[in-house]
Amino acid sequence: MNKNVIKRLAETLDSAQHILEELRLSSGCDSYPKLPNLPESRHQVAYESAVRMLADRRARNNYFTDPDMFGEPAWDILLDLYIHQFQNDEVSVKAACVGSVSIR
Repeated sequence: MNKNVIKRLAETLDSAQHILEELRLSSGCDSYPKLPNLPESRHQVAYESAVRMLADRRARNNYFTDPDMFGEPAWDILLDLYIHQFQNDEVSVKAACVGSVSIR
């Protein structure tokens, strides 16, 4: 995918997220469920692992010039979203897409 296609997709997804947020607010539903009640250390270990894994994945791009060699944007997005959920940060769809290391 080229940058323009990704940008249009991100903008479309961001627009859809705004609509979903309006629906969520008007319905009283909570679309950001809390993490299950697990021992705090387990969450901390998973969070630290996700942070390290995402940092390693981003660092590897400094050594390889072919952006498609390790193209796994869905996994990068999931790691990023998990990290933000742990930190109780809300993330727009656009920000999640842009945060993917496969987008240049």
